Amino acid sequence: MIVNDINIEEIIGVVVLSFDKQPREIVNYDDWITGALTPIMTLPEEYRYNLLTIKLLVVGNDLEDIEEKESKLQRLFTRGILKEDDSKYLFPYIYQNGTKMRINRLANEITYMLYSPYMYKEEKNVTLAKSSSQEITVEGTTKTPCTYEIKALTSIIDFEINSIKVHDIPLGSTLVIDGKKCLITIDGTNKFGDSTLIEFPFLVPGKNTIKVNNVNCEIKVKYEPRYI
Repeated sequence: MIVNDINIEEIIGVVVLSFDKQPREIVNYDDWITGALTPIMTLPEEYRYNLLTIKLLVVGNDLEDIEEKESKLQRLFTRGILKEDDSKYLFPYIYQNGTKMRINRLANEITYMLYSPYMYKEEKNVTLAKSSSQEITVEGTTKTPCTYEIKALTSIIDFEINSIKVHDIPLGSTLVIDGKKCLITIDGTNKFGDSTLIEFPFLVPGKNTIKVNNVNCEIKVKYEPRYI
């Protein structure tokens, strides 16, 4: 198991006994009026956390060795990203609670319970054709933030991509509209003041249309497929 880029079995020397992922909590807002045949959905459903439960066997040469390993684990499992060895999915998480059971004087069983808002796969990178409108197909089962990376092939006074407008893009510069970090930069410098937008970009599962008002640029769309 990889936790915050560390293989805890190889580096810390623990054994992963089990990894359990409960279905994600879904909150429905409905109102069943007296006499109605079916309830009315008053608001869209809300997706909450998955509960992840991880059981580890911690074995040491002595009590001090065990305590040191458990301290390292506690720090790792406070917050971060984990991945099973044989899976393509990654889980961002925050610590909920944990328990410890003594097996013998040289071994403990640790159970961590973590909240995870979603799971995702490694970043996808889509290069768009030089067209004012293009459709891309997005993997996943829930919407995900995306990043537009635009390299200007000419000087562009006013550039628009899916209702996001940015003014004054010099020839050869790279504009980045980052929906994950909520940043707009040009060659690393803040460009938010020259931008007009209602929200940062995101993609939904399935087909998405990307529209631009200027094709004199190279555009890449980056996203991490998210799953409920």
